[in-house]
Amino acid sequence: MRIFIKKSERIGLAVMERENIPEIYAMINDPDVNRFLRNPSSIWYLSGEYEWYDNLCRDANRNRVFPVINLETDQLLGLIGLHNIDFKNGFATVGYMYGKTFWGNGFATEALKLLMDYSFNVLNLRKLIASVFDSNIASKKVLENNGFNIIGKYTKHSYAPDAGYQDEILFEFMNTNYHYPDS
Repeated sequence: MRIFIKKSERIGLAVMERENIPEIYAMINDPDVNRFLRNPSSIWYLSGEYEWYDNLCRDANRNRVFPVINLETDQLLGLIGLHNIDFKNGFATVGYMYGKTFWGNGFATEALKLLMDYSFNVLNLRKLIASVFDSNIASKKVLENNGFNIIGKYTKHSYAPDAGYQDEILFEFMNTNYHYPDS
């Protein structure tokens, strides 16, 4: 039985379970998927993915990663998460990846909207940040469609196979409904 933290009509953000790891392992080792990740030339081992899951469980206050599930088919579409959550300063870094057979269906945009709702209305964060390679047009569109603004870039900052060193575009979203405590 899956436990969901947020749902829309088509998808849900589920609590990560150990049995999700083989699907994640296959997804992250797809060269088309991992070419835009932080370490695109890495080889991911199944044992390492189980270790990542164990660390995720131990460090849930700092990182929260959710499988994105198609509610009609119960299929894992990808992952979306909050990383380096800073409750004192009220922000986190957003990251996501999806299996390439699910690209172009609006699932990433929809999942980010759910994650933003969770971030602001459950965790009471005030800001989300993200960065993407400049050549990752689809990922930039996901962020822009959810109201993220470009705030800068790191020039020729990260290496991507078959693309060379890429500018890394920096995004942020400020929760305008956040009420700062009285000073």
